[in-house]
Amino acid sequence: MATGVLILSCFGILNPSFRGGFVSVGLALFVFAGIISGYFSSRLYKTFGGKNWRNNTLMTALLFPGLLFITIFILNLFVWAQASSTAIPFGTLVGLIAMMLLIQLPLVYIGSWYGFHQSHPYEHPTKTSSIRRQIPEQAWYSQSIYASLIAGFIPFAVVFIELLFVFRSLWQDKSGYYYVFGFLSIISLVGILTVVEVTIVATYIMLCQENYNWWWQSVFIGGGSSFWIFLYCIVFYYTKLKIHGSIKAD
Repeated sequence: MATGVLILSCFGILNPSFRGGFVSVGLALFVFAGIISGYFSSRLYKTFGGKNWRNNTLMTALLFPGLLFITIFILNLFVWAQASSTAIPFGTLVGLIAMMLLIQLPLVYIGSWYGFHQSHPYEHPTKTSSIRRQIPEQAWYSQSIYASLIAGFIPFAVVFIELLFVFRSLWQDKSGYYYVFGFLSIISLVGILTVVEVTIVATYIMLCQENYNWWWQSVFIGGGSSFWIFLYCIVFYYTKLKIHGSIKAD
């Protein structure tokens, strides 16, 4: 979804001044990408020997969108309490639920059915033994928390400057628009490549230390930069913005 919106903005198809177009196109891409997420989720589930693919389909279709909707709904309650014009109408929230249940869920089901019944599972590159080996004592920087924070700081350092411009355009500039999508695309691409390279190196170091529990560790390392971005959002909120009260309402 984010990639599609960014590409359309780079070619001038989407204009930041027309915010409704951004939201509409973003929601459409998110909903129709459900068939892709269902396919890869079901195929990966089959690779790990899963049998109940329908439950996996429901988790894929409802877990992340459901958590996202609950978060938006709770934040919207605070905006409603301030009687702000920026609050999302109740009818729009009902429409989002209907879109998720009537459009996205069937698309995820179609993708999951095809990925589970019509596709082969991923092949493991090596044969593994069913007998667990003892993992040697790991260095302190290889532990999950420290590795995620250290490795996650590198991608954050790459996108730090661009984040500052984005935050200023959205929250401090009077227009509230951001137009430098070409530069943002380059920084996003460099950030993605940095996350990939850092994750590969960190996972390689872990395997060299004979730690075979690498899968969740690789996820945490890849997402480690989100902690620093969230921390920077808090710092920016308290040091740069002058917002009185719990929310900024118009």
